[in-house]
Amino acid sequence: MPVDPKGFHYFLVVVEVAGKRVDAEPLKDKTANRVLNGFVKIYRRNRIKQPTHRLETDSGSEFTNDQSRGNDEVRRARKT
Repeated sequence: MPVDPKGFHYFLVVVEVAGKRVDAEPLKDKTANRVLNGFVKIYRRNRIKQPTHRLETDSGSEFTNDQSRGNDEVRRARKT
């Protein structure tokens, strides 16, 4: 993806399969903290309903770190 004028390089996309809902948040980088904050922003918008029963990721390091494991907003999500 080309860099946009505000410096965003990536999108965090969350798909709720059961409810057929999609939400996304632009990210400037893929650090664990930015990805975690992206999840928090998405869940706070209430388009994706909680609790999330299963979280499927590509097992990148931004999804497998101590910050995301202990965060209350995403703690209920189980990585598969």
